[in-house]
Formats: sequence, structure tokens, C-alpha cells
Amino acid sequence: MSVYTPPLRQPPPFRPDLKTQTQTLITDPRYAHADRACGAAKLAALKTAEAHKTTRATHKRKTAQVEKITWTAAQKELTCLIETAHTLFAGNLPLLTLLGLPPQAPTPHPAPGPHGVTEMLTQWHATLAGVPHLDASAQAQFALAGWPPARLNKARALLEGYLKAKIDHQTATASARTAHHLYKTALQDLETWYHQTHALPTTQE
Repeated sequence: MSVYTPPLRQPPPFRPDLKTQTQTLITDPRYAHADRACGAAKLAALKTAEAHKTTRATHKRKTAQVEKITWTAAQKELTCLIETAHTLFAGNLPLLTLLGLPPQAPTPHPAPGPHGVTEMLTQWHATLAGVPHLDASAQAQFALAGWPPARLNKARALLEGYLKAKIDHQTATASARTAHHLYKTALQDLETWYHQTHALPTTQE
């Protein structure tokens, strides 16, 4: 015959309106002042963490948009530069090598993913760095094909803009991740406090 064991007292279930419940509890004079003061501090910490999380998440979305825009602009211009180089110097292996380009023209749609992007960035850097080292005749061909020094400088600026946007997005992503973790910690801290305090015996003042 089994021995009956009374069930343990369970804390009230967590509900989405935890902040409202906490606000009600910390204004309830039946609970000790120290307990209520502790709850008020934890509630304030949660609100601060929540605001910070929202701000960081918004900043992350904005930097992602900027990264996407700058990538599209840089890709369009630098793909055009590389296609121009292959058109002008097809078969001239030494010159293409100086520009950091393979003998064959790149495919219109490079392989997606971080590896493909890294290869593209490496190639763009090499081509932009190699153009100033071409002989005068080759540079004149570039200029006649629509790539004078001013446009090359613009392409460099677009690439630098993308790289900066990429770093900004990575930084914002890390910051948003940290803010989200701090928010979850503050939420758990307040929830634990609420359940523990709610279970305490109260006194009527």
C-alpha cells in the first residue's frame, strides 16, 4: 500500500503580465518593505534591459539594411570593372595576373555563402590595387572603356563603404545578442523574485 504524499505547493504560473503583477505586489503593504524595495529594483532593471534590448535590435536591423545596400552598390560596380578587364585583356595572362584575375571571366552568379563572398572581396581588392601598376597604354584602355581614375576611386570608396558597413553590422549583432541575454537574465531574476515573494506569508497592516 503506497503512502500518500501531499503535493508540494506550486508557485503561481508565469504569465505575460509579469511587470503588472510585480507592480501590484510591490505596492501591497502586506509584504515586507525590504521585499517590496527589492522587487522595485528588479522591475526597474528589467525595464532598463528591455529598452536597451529594443534599441540594440533596432540598430542591428538598420546596420543590416546599410550592409545590404552598400554590398549591392559595390558588387554592381566592381563586377563591371572585372568584366571590363576580361573584355579588354582576354588572353593576356600576365596582365590579368597583375590584376588578380583568373584567365576566364567570372560567372555572372558567383557561389553564395561566406566563402564565395570572401573570394569576391579578395578579387576586388586585388584588381583595384593592380590597376595603378598597369602601363600607361593599359590604363588608357581602361579610361576609354569608361574607367577613368575618378571612377576607380569611386569603386574603392564603395568597397570601403561596404567593409565598414559589414563591421558595423557585426558589431551591432554582437551588441544585440548581449542585450538580449541581459534582458533574459533580468526577466528570469524578476520572475524568480516574484514567485518567491508571492509565496511568502503576508501580514495585514
